[in-house]
Amino acid sequence: MTYDPVPSVDALMALLADCEAVWDTPDRCGDPVDIPDHGLQVTAPLAVSHPRD
Repeated sequence: MTYDPVPSVDALMALLADCEAVWDTPDRCGDPVDIPDHGLQVTAPLAVSHPRD
């Protein structure tokens, strides 16, 4: 599967804003988490362990 690149920062920000009403339940047993919050939860430990990436 291939993806088209996001054409601009504004387009990326609009795409992320559209995700605010989308929910995810990663382990199917906890509280639902919206997609932007889930992304922050996943990237926070990565930012600590790989701060230069």
